Amino acid sequence: MTVTDTNALSSAWSVILTVVDDTPPVFVVCATNRSLGAGTNCLLTMPDLSGELSVTDACSAVVVSQDPAPGTMLSLGNHVITFTASDAATNVSSCTLTLAVIDNHAPVILAGPTNQTLSATTNCAALAPDLIGQIVATDCSPYSIIQSPVPGTELPLGTNDVLLTVTDTNGLSAGWPVVLTVVDDTPPTIICPANVIY
Repeated sequence: MTVTDTNALSSAWSVILTVVDDTPPVFVVCATNRSLGAGTNCLLTMPDLSGELSVTDACSAVVVSQDPAPGTMLSLGNHVITFTASDAATNVSSCTLTLAVIDNHAPVILAGPTNQTLSATTNCAALAPDLIGQIVATDCSPYSIIQSPVPGTELPLGTNDVLLTVTDTNGLSAGWPVVLTVVDDTPPTIICPANVIY
């Protein structure tokens, strides 16, 4: 700036004006909340969701990062995913989503009881044994096992179908069928009359 009087005498004053970018990037579109199924190892490999973002900046290019990073192994449950956008002036903004890692796999039965032959008792029937303890299963979530018909049920002569069902807390289930064959292997009993004296 220059000041000049009527005698044409002047003096100058210099000022430096620095223009800075202090406006952070703007997320026009952020990725949305979602649920994804875990793998058989009960973990989810974190996908790269940055392609779903739309970010603008007034003055420069933008670098976007994701936390947790793609490829991170996530356990069952809810996880907050944070996206951060940085411009050349180190202005930063962020957006988040909630990612639910769920168990959508049915239990896997590794081993169970085999078909059995049961002997009928005097009423020509046999009681169904408790086979639940013979089930070996694996699942990412807690599970319960039921038997149908229930242990202690009277089974008639012949073949009887029994189903053991493993159901986890997500309502997913797997079944293990067993055939129980009831046979009559008790010989007849002869009741002789008492001696008669004539």
